Amino acid sequence: MQTKHNKIVARIEQLGLGKAFSAKDFLDIASRTMIDVTLASLAQSGKIRRIKRGLYDMPRMNAALGGGIEPGHRRGGAGDSSKATMEDRPGRCMGCEPLGPLDSSAI
Repeated sequence: MQTKHNKIVARIEQLGLGKAFSAKDFLDIASRTMIDVTLASLAQSGKIRRIKRGLYDMPRMNAALGGGIEPGHRRGGAGDSSKATMEDRPGRCMGCEPLGPLDSSAI
């Protein structure tokens, strides 16, 4: 007999790599508390990634690069102590900042 933890893991694996999910996707398997504990444990162990509060995925991995290969992954997410960068600020993008007054002699 499968435990509730194993059923949650099996469902995550069925979804496949890179597919996002939340605790609500497992309410037919276990209580919300059990689901939250299981997802937190899986995220802590690195088997899944917490994208933001209540949203997870099982990231695609690249052995050659030694980590996830998801495009657009931002610093400052769960478990990242680095400072937010320009691309982390809503409505801003890297390289969109004016560089300062234009110098006509540089043209």
